[in-house]
Amino acid sequence: NFLILSGAHAAAGLNVVSHARGEGVVHTIGAMNGGDMPMSALGPLDEKWKVRHPVKGYVTNLDGAISPVVHQWDRWSKELGRWLKSAFVDDAFVPGREPLYDRPPALVAFNPATCTDMPWKSKHRSGCARLRPEHFKWTSSPPESRPATEACCKFGGGIKRPPP
Repeated sequence: NFLILSGAHAAAGLNVVSHARGEGVVHTIGAMNGGDMPMSALGPLDEKWKVRHPVKGYVTNLDGAISPVVHQWDRWSKELGRWLKSAFVDDAFVPGREPLYDRPPALVAFNPATCTDMPWKSKHRSGCARLRPEHFKWTSSPPESRPATEACCKFGGGIKRPPP
C-alpha cells in the first residue's frame, strides 16, 4: 500500500494498477472484520458485506464472481473455517446440506435506562461495550468468571430495573 500510495512504483518506471476492494484479482477482506471497525459496520460476509456465496460458501468479488485470491481470510476464520475444512481438507462439502458457519445470536436491543451491564473484564477486551456478537460465549476473567450472556445487556443479561 505504501509503495502504491507514495508513487514509488511509478517513480521507478513500473506500471502498477491498484483495484478497489472486491474488484481485482486479490480480494483483501481482513479489515472488514478489524478491531478498528465500529460495531455498526460489523457483520457476516454473506449478509452484511455481500461478498460470499450464501450456499456454496466461496468468497466473491462485488460483481458476484469467485474471488481468485482471498487475502487475510484468517481474520474471518470463525466464519470461513468450517467451509474450508469441509471443502478442502475433508473433501466432503455439499452446498446447502448444513449451515456454512454458526451465526452468533442477534444482539438484544435494550434501553440503558432500564438495563445496566454488570462488571465484566477479560484478557481480550474490557467491559461489555467492546464485545462483538461472536463473543457471546466468552466468560470474564476470575474471580467473577461470569458469562457475557449473564453480565451484558446486549446479550440479554445485565441488571434490569423498571422504567423511570
